[in-house]
Amino acid sequence: MTQIDLIGIGAPIVDSVAQVPETFLAQISGAKGGMELINDEIMFSILGKLPAPPVEASGGSAGNTIQCATRLGLKTSFIGKLGNDAAADFYRENFRKVGVDVTRFKRAELPNARCLALVTPDSQRTMRTNLGASLTLSPADVTVDDFANCRHAHFEGYLLFNRELALHLLKCAKQTGCSISLDLGSHEVVTANRELLPQILAEYVSLLVANEDEAAVLTGLDKNHSEQTALALGNYCNTTVLNLGKNGSLIAANGELHRIPVNLVENPVDTTGAGDSWLAGFLYGWLNNNPLAVSGRYGAILGAEVVQQVGASIPEARWVEIKRQIAAI
Repeated sequence: MTQIDLIGIGAPIVDSVAQVPETFLAQISGAKGGMELINDEIMFSILGKLPAPPVEASGGSAGNTIQCATRLGLKTSFIGKLGNDAAADFYRENFRKVGVDVTRFKRAELPNARCLALVTPDSQRTMRTNLGASLTLSPADVTVDDFANCRHAHFEGYLLFNRELALHLLKCAKQTGCSISLDLGSHEVVTANRELLPQILAEYVSLLVANEDEAAVLTGLDKNHSEQTALALGNYCNTTVLNLGKNGSLIAANGELHRIPVNLVENPVDTTGAGDSWLAGFLYGWLNNNPLAVSGRYGAILGAEVVQQVGASIPEARWVEIKRQIAAI
């Protein structure tokens, strides 16, 4: 059996981006901007009204990280539940083409998870999400065998909304000897799991990834004191990454801090997936035993690249240049 360097665990969501006139938003419920969860019926109704077919890509936080890490050369796989429709087939095939091992995907007799971004002429995104089949992943779907021969497992924080499932998956990964990373994902995740998180991090997690809002909720510290917060995160697990957006990131380990600046971009277009891509670069360096500061610089290269695109996918033509930049460090 081929060794897997990195396995992602999360929701396999198809990202659909549609350019729409301002008047289109009057046809759907909810306010402009932000994100709202909707059911299958409403999603299909909106899709049927679009003035042109949306541009689609395979997404989801862990999914974005896995795709980028695969492009860099890591051997990867993914655990998540697909639906039974064309969107599910599209997602699985995209992963297969990139080189991800797709044998660990699960299936449900439901529509696949989809996030629809309605982009108006002012470039604002109005998001409507149907989590579909991804919500039905259960402990019965996953065993220790799914993590067999894997070096490292990366978890989406959103899994913690289903505590029974998250704990089962973490135990399976740990039982096989995987090191584990967790991207907290949102401050809502941290708030909902504030009492449980310290135990989970201490028992299972080697690498914690958080943004300023998530870290503030977890540590109780003012997010304006980023270095203090980054060091405080180190009380929870061995290595921590604090993402600071345009101010770069802080990596803490063994009481030491590494500040990683962003790679400046003249014309950023869209920050969607920037953190996920950054993490792919970091994990590539980390799993290849590079110093933390070097791994962070790899992340900065990918983060800068993805903000120059619409959506979270980096075009095929850019990977030669990305690898050249990484090799030059």
